[in-house]
Amino acid sequence: MNVPEHYQIDAKTGALRSRDRRVTAVYDHAYVARYENYPQRELSAIRAKLVHRFSEFAINVCDVGCGTGAFLEEMKRTQPGIVCCGHDVSPYPLPSFINRVGADWHELQWDTVTFFDSLEHFDSLDFVEHLRARAVIVSLPWYHPYMGAKWFARWKHRRPGEHLWHFTPGSLTRLFAQAGFRPVYVGNPEDEVRKPDADSCAPNILTMAFRR
Repeated sequence: MNVPEHYQIDAKTGALRSRDRRVTAVYDHAYVARYENYPQRELSAIRAKLVHRFSEFAINVCDVGCGTGAFLEEMKRTQPGIVCCGHDVSPYPLPSFINRVGADWHELQWDTVTFFDSLEHFDSLDFVEHLRARAVIVSLPWYHPYMGAKWFARWKHRRPGEHLWHFTPGSLTRLFAQAGFRPVYVGNPEDEVRKPDADSCAPNILTMAFRR
């Protein structure tokens, strides 16, 4: 496989990662607010169904990169007794029922941890090896190496300084296998509302669920 310029293959997982680990994106109030224009209700419903399906007895859930808190609002609406926690580097205000957790979120015990459009932003993913959770659900841009260099160069999800990692189902599986997780679901349900590029027949968003 030809590796795009300024990228390298991660030795542990086979994921494509940026050689430049600097995060230049500004994850402030304005950054999060722009996602208010997403089809939040439909997207949150898709994500909540995944949690109910693969972590049906969850008492608590931690959404890493919780943004506006829309997904956790849907979780609370559909499962009122669940404890909703969120972590985000942005100071965007969250609904009062969401417990905001700090940088030590990965040291705490969770029933379910979710990474919806957040895992690809971390400069280091070493924390995954020590993740304390029964289930993990991830949604992120679906990287297709076979599509070639021209596709990658114009890919809307190639965002240097923001998206530092790009995953296939195989590389994402190897990442979480380091912590003893096995995949129980692979699909692209979010494409229902997050359409692929008009000139592409490949899935847009990769979603995977893992359990111990």
